[in-house]
Amino acid sequence: MLADVATLVISYVAAYSIRSHLITLPGPLRPLHYYLIILWVAVPAWILAGQLMRLYESATFRSQRELFKRVTQVQVVCSLILLSCMYLAMRVEISRLLVESFLFASWALLLAEKLTIRICLQRFALKRGTLRLWRALVVGEASLAQSCIRLLGEHPHWGVEVVDVLSPDAQPAQFGEQFVAAQDVDWHCVLRQYVVDEVIAVTRWQKLSETEPLAMACAVRGITFRAMLAMPEWNLGEYRVSDLGKGNYLLSLEATPQAAWQL
Repeated sequence: MLADVATLVISYVAAYSIRSHLITLPGPLRPLHYYLIILWVAVPAWILAGQLMRLYESATFRSQRELFKRVTQVQVVCSLILLSCMYLAMRVEISRLLVESFLFASWALLLAEKLTIRICLQRFALKRGTLRLWRALVVGEASLAQSCIRLLGEHPHWGVEVVDVLSPDAQPAQFGEQFVAAQDVDWHCVLRQYVVDEVIAVTRWQKLSETEPLAMACAVRGITFRAMLAMPEWNLGEYRVSDLGKGNYLLSLEATPQAAWQL
């Protein structure tokens, strides 16, 4: 977020320089500080829109196409907010060409900033690959475990290496992994066979309670335990998790109204 704020400030200065030195036909501009209202509106609007549209989530940096899409969406929303605020505040003395130059410069520089961050993350992942990786043991159904492995592969900058997959329903010919029975597992004995930093239990949300013995075994051995939940697919909304403190978490399904009168 700090990088975004710095980029917006640079965009404002660049737009002012372009308007005052290269495009002089409409007339001279007032001092730089006179138009700071543009930044007062643009900075909080950009940060808020970026959070709502998940611009700062690591999944956004998975591909250049997704990154371009999210940045453009946020920029369109911020542009509408900025232009609306200028209209409602009746700030007709603010150069419209300056505002338009700022919107274009901020879009270009913010996109360049995000692409640069993506490149840095990729290089960091390559460099980290030569160092010690965070060793993880994945436990869960074969289909869910493969989803977890695929997710880790899409985020190499996390530096997580899957050392093995324990799945009660997998086939050796398909995965070549070790397997455990679906029930009556002595997790203390199983974990002694591995040198890992964390255990990732991949399970369906209805079966989360079944991972408690594994979590307790990890706690005894000082191993980080994580649970990846497979929630029912819902195309009309999205899931959100809120930390309420004291070990309480609120899982919400925020549905988007579909009726025309609700939109």
